[in-house]
Amino acid sequence: MEFETRVPYTHRFKYAALEDRSVEELESNRDYWGPWLLTQFLYHTILCLLNHPLLLSLSLRNFRSTIPEIFLQHTSDLISSHTNWIIYFIKFFEEKQFKVSDPFLGYSAAVVATIELQLSFTEDLTIRTEKQSRFSRCVDFVRGFGGQWPHMEQLADKLQGLQGAVTASYQPTQGSQNKSLLIDLSRFWEILEYSSSSSSDSARHLLGESLRSGPVNSAAEVSSTSPLPEPTRLSPQATQHQTTRPSDFVSSASSRPVVPGFTQTTQLDLPNDEFSILAENFFSQGQDFLRSVDGWSSMGNL
Repeated sequence: MEFETRVPYTHRFKYAALEDRSVEELESNRDYWGPWLLTQFLYHTILCLLNHPLLLSLSLRNFRSTIPEIFLQHTSDLISSHTNWIIYFIKFFEEKQFKVSDPFLGYSAAVVATIELQLSFTEDLTIRTEKQSRFSRCVDFVRGFGGQWPHMEQLADKLQGLQGAVTASYQPTQGSQNKSLLIDLSRFWEILEYSSSSSSDSARHLLGESLRSGPVNSAAEVSSTSPLPEPTRLSPQATQHQTTRPSDFVSSASSRPVVPGFTQTTQLDLPNDEFSILAENFFSQGQDFLRSVDGWSSMGNL
């Protein structure tokens, strides 16, 4: 986040006009667009990992009944947003036929693939079809690095192996509120831990024996996990029913009905200088408040 606040606007996505760039322009300025794209993938992958539904469900399985609603909503929105960004860039590469070679981009797609795989196990046919399609797109993207990076080919195989293992154990129960998946966590960690997925001969050739760490042998562990509860959201009908029309606020006081026992609200008749005093006091208090929070950073992580 600190890095993002320091990036000038001219280098941010909004001003990059990526859709308007031709593949020739991207290729001719690869020394700029390569690090730029890596930064985008790093940012969104970090947020995907921090809010990964499987990691959170494993960490919070003993607190399911006490998880705050705002946490569920915030997590759901973040996962939806940041996986969409990674999928967007993958589609962009396909449509522009822009060849990327950084294997970390493949790892980012693998992280998103594990999320899409977990979310695909739902009784909603539309959602299931969409998530399976996104999973396949991510796996194909990872496999596309295999010609240059053999460990990326292995990573794509691990993703498909994880899909097969979870699919074989998934037995949906009609009407059940507690959907559970049997997940081989050793397969899952092999994908998320980049050092595990990249431990191949290519790493030995690049780094040498003294810098290359050997693969970590994870013991087989099968866990039955349930997704986090769905956040409670208002239905479109409820939103429309409770939404106040803008005209309700702009109608004049004279047009409002007079309720017996109440007098009509009259407009405040304050001189301009009194309004100025009110405004000055309000904004001065706001500045005092902002100055008082400057020391909050010393109070710990917020």
